[in-house]
Amino acid sequence: MAKHYTEIPVDKWNVGHFHAYLADEHQRRYNVSYAPFRGWTAEKGMIARYIGTAKKDGLYSKEIVKDFIDRCYDDWRPNAQYSGVSFGFMSTYMTRHLQDAEKAANLRRVEAEASEEMEDLSGWL
Repeated sequence: MAKHYTEIPVDKWNVGHFHAYLADEHQRRYNVSYAPFRGWTAEKGMIARYIGTAKKDGLYSKEIVKDFIDRCYDDWRPNAQYSGVSFGFMSTYMTRHLQDAEKAANLRRVEAEASEEMEDLSGWL
C-alpha cells in the first residue's frame, strides 16, 4: 500500500506524492481546492519531467522541486481573478524560484562537504 507523502522522505516521493502535497499546501495556504494547469494528466507529465519516473531521470532532484514549490507558494498572492496557483503556472511563469532552489541546494551541498572535511581534519588533530 502506498504511503502518504508525510510518511516518507522527499527523495522517495513520486508524482502522486507531489500532487497530494500541492493540493494539501494549496488548501492550507489559500483555503481553496487545488486546480491543475491544463488538467491532471498534463500536470502529472510536467511534474514527471521535473522529478523523473522509474524509467527516466528528471531534470531536478525531488528536494529542489519541493523547495521550488514552497518558494512559489510563499511568493504567490491570491487575487480576485486567481485565488490559487498550479504547478503548471509555477513551472511556466515562476522559474526564478527554481533557480533560487538550485542555488540553495548547491550551497547546502558545498557546506555539507566542507563540514565533512572539517570532521576528517579534526580526527587528525
